[in-house]
Amino acid sequence: MEDEIFSFLTDTQKTRCIHLVAVHDKKFEIKDIDELILMEADMLSALQIGAGKPVYDAESNKKLMEAMRATRIPKFITEFSKNEAERLIKIREDYYKQMEKNK
Repeated sequence: MEDEIFSFLTDTQKTRCIHLVAVHDKKFEIKDIDELILMEADMLSALQIGAGKPVYDAESNKKLMEAMRATRIPKFITEFSKNEAERLIKIREDYYKQMEKNK
């Protein structure tokens, strides 16, 4: 945050950015709106299957999806993120089902 590119931010804004990065993955500490929205964005990014092969094997993916549904998605506050998470989870489930069929 000391780089010139961030010079337009106030010290208070820089401190908040640092805080958000520090807590965005601490699911039991997240409570403020900006913390929740950053967590939503981070989780949606984690759910996406890009052009490459996912890094999780089928069992690890299943555990990830169970954890997301139990501890992350219930904290989502925006309807967009709730809907997008379900859409992305469906894509992941379909992908892993297809992987199993292709074995």
